[in-house]
Amino acid sequence: MKYLEMRSALLSKLPLVYLERRYQKKAKPASFRIFNKHTLYGQLAHVDVRNKGVIFQLTGDKKEYIFYPVYDKDSGTDQLFHHFATAGDRIIKLAHSNILILRKQGTNYIYTFRKPMY
Repeated sequence: MKYLEMRSALLSKLPLVYLERRYQKKAKPASFRIFNKHTLYGQLAHVDVRNKGVIFQLTGDKKEYIFYPVYDKDSGTDQLFHHFATAGDRIIKLAHSNILILRKQGTNYIYTFRKPMY
């Protein structure tokens, strides 16, 4: 009896799980494509974590951008971007480039990033 109840409960949730995964697969690439195709230069308004990536907004820009930084201790940028970057820091990223430069207190920190996993 318990087996049938558990099975029906799982089967009733499958469509919801499928729709959620499908939405996430569409949302991540779309958000990243917006970030990737823009040249960004400006001052950070806020930085946060969302969908396993770093999301930020520039001062005076209504869009939020998401990217997935790669942390490499050998590059000198082993600081987690969302812990290190603060409002007021500047960023520079050219369109379709895989490098984002964080300018903090007169020093440039170079971050590379990857495409989201689908």
